[in-house]
Amino acid sequence: MKTHHFYYLTLTLILLGGGLLVTLFISETIFAKDLAENTERIIVDPDLTAGGGQRDSFQASHYADTTAYLKGIDISKYQKDIDWSGLSDKITFIICKATEGRTLMDSEFDSNWKNIEKAGRYRGAYHFYRSNDDPEVQAEFFYSTVGELGANDLPMVLDIESGSLVGAVNKTKLTADLLSFLQTVEKLSGKKPMIYSNSYFASQYLNREEFASYPLWVAEYTSKSEPTIPYFWSAKGGWSFWQRSASYDLSSVDGEVDFDIFNGNMEALKNFISSTSEEDQ
Repeated sequence: MKTHHFYYLTLTLILLGGGLLVTLFISETIFAKDLAENTERIIVDPDLTAGGGQRDSFQASHYADTTAYLKGIDISKYQKDIDWSGLSDKITFIICKATEGRTLMDSEFDSNWKNIEKAGRYRGAYHFYRSNDDPEVQAEFFYSTVGELGANDLPMVLDIESGSLVGAVNKTKLTADLLSFLQTVEKLSGKKPMIYSNSYFASQYLNREEFASYPLWVAEYTSKSEPTIPYFWSAKGGWSFWQRSASYDLSSVDGEVDFDIFNGNMEALKNFISSTSEEDQ
């Protein structure tokens, strides 16, 4: 759920003095953040690695305290080997990839979706949007793959980022298509869906007030105590979920995994799920 672009700037200065020619090269790498500015690996809570997980060399104390928030992870086919029985009880929720475009289902979705429920965690599913596919067809495919949501399931998630854009993109058409996707998912699932993106992308493509009526799962890897919030969401309560790291070491998961937090405690999470249901709107 992440992409990074790299740009290089070279500045050459020629100084003449004392008959000497001096050339100075200044190079700067600019990380245009599709997701974040800080991609260093973190361990937020030592208890989450109980069971033999390898501690990171980067000090957790460099990061803002997250103990007040509920913790979770998001997964896809790239995390094949998960020790569900050894999953830390500090992990409250897990969001897994379900679909992409109009035909691609994540190969591990069925297994992940069932195992999350068996493990007693709150679960959610996300769809990676493709701008060259029909939005309503994508929404219907997403819902038919996930199926009816349970009372404790998180709202379905639209994952929209730079990797979603295929070819030349007309912003007006993209806006209309994304709203069509969201409205179709809400109608089918009975829950207002959530949007996963980052402030950099959202400021370009989601800069309309209608999008801020949907809960925000924001991606930003930073040591700050709060993520950067797109303009329209900042006026409507800010973020609901925050993806803080894409390289999290968890002993029960083979390889690195995305680390997320929910903006509140358990009571707030239950209220959040309830508030996205049609009958409560």
